[in-house]
Amino acid sequence: MKMSTITLFVLVFASFFGTSVLAQQTPGNLRHLIDERASFAENDMKNLGYVNTGGSSSSNGVYTYWWNQNQNECVCVRTTDGRYASITSTSAIDCNHDVHVSGDKKNTGAAVAVGAAAAAIIGAAILSNKSHHHKDNQHYNDHNTEAAFEQGYRDGLYNKPYHNSFKGNDQTRAYSDGYEAGVDQNHSETTHHSSHGGYREHFNINHLRGENVDNVNAELKRNGFRMTDTNDVADGQYMEWWYQQQTRQCYMLEYNFGTLKRITSVQSCY
Repeated sequence: MKMSTITLFVLVFASFFGTSVLAQQTPGNLRHLIDERASFAENDMKNLGYVNTGGSSSSNGVYTYWWNQNQNECVCVRTTDGRYASITSTSAIDCNHDVHVSGDKKNTGAAVAVGAAAAAIIGAAILSNKSHHHKDNQHYNDHNTEAAFEQGYRDGLYNKPYHNSFKGNDQTRAYSDGYEAGVDQNHSETTHHSSHGGYREHFNINHLRGENVDNVNAELKRNGFRMTDTNDVADGQYMEWWYQQQTRQCYMLEYNFGTLKRITSVQSCY
């Protein structure tokens, strides 16, 4: 009896997430790149056979994923303040690859295999969430739980209403966590937007991320912003609200020990 294509894809997806997740560790051949300037480290990565397969920014830094064809290895690099802060082994799916292991020999399968399996489960072309979107930096072992996270992530990323229809506790939590991660990613990718349409004048302050508080404050004041509120969150962590009356821009700025880590456009500064 032949399996249907969809059934086969689901089994591939299940077998991938049913295996143990790779330990979050730095490969030995990349340890010397930790704390190196990103511009130099990227050249070293390329010289070692790694290819950049994409990435994204978040409140914790910039994440990029690198694939080594010879070693069938995917690693996640987190960059903060222009330097490599961490390099960790991660799932091949994060580099848009599916690796099948047979005995001692690894063979790279079709890069779309896992994506097609996701399509069978949630109607997605390929998983859009990466390991760094998860709180523990790991995909779920169970493919149904991962699919729930993916659905929540897409809903949050594309500003859809929160709609958690899952019944199992694990899947319900996964959708919620995915939605939160998607909203966070949406904010990170759209800090340039004024939240207004039309031709209204607008100041883009996205370039200030990573600057110290004195430089940020001086730049905002030069562009007509004024601080309307502050809030101390924890030791070294605090927030500021800035408003520009002419353009009606309102931003919440989050600092960590004097460095601007996150910029969020909000509806009200009062």
